Amino acid sequence: MKKTNIYSMTIKKITLAVMLILTVAVLTACSKQQPVDDKATYKAELTEYYNQINTASVSINNIDVSQPGGATLLLSCLDSMQQSFNGLANMSVPSRYEPLQPLTKEANESFNQAYLIYHEIYGGENLENFDADKAIVAATYYQEAMNKLVQLGKSIMSDENPESVSQN
Repeated sequence: MKKTNIYSMTIKKITLAVMLILTVAVLTACSKQQPVDDKATYKAELTEYYNQINTASVSINNIDVSQPGGATLLLSCLDSMQQSFNGLANMSVPSRYEPLQPLTKEANESFNQAYLIYHEIYGGENLENFDADKAIVAATYYQEAMNKLVQLGKSIMSDENPESVSQN
């Protein structure tokens, strides 16, 4: 979302970094030979959610909320991301990765907080009363959700011990 303040620039940089890390992790995981099992299915589902989140995130980076229809488009992209985060948090998890389930729930909760605040900020017709403080809080929740998503992806794609990652 294009805004003439530092907070929107920070969100763009964070989102871009997260998506680059996730893309590298997914591509690295895809290059390894894996037997077809629950783990492979889980990774495939994660990749699908990551791709959905990435698509929405890239769209958000190209939105100028000060333009007519910009706020509506932003909220639509956030709606799409919320569905993906909810799906991620509610997907079936192989027993090996059960220790990571709280991390997916936390990412979902953080995103939902950002989602609610962004809807509060941009949901009205009048953007003249833009609340920069709320935007900072929303951006913080958004960043937290994306960081947890990266942490989850790194753990699963690198086959780290899920228990050690979920405690970080």
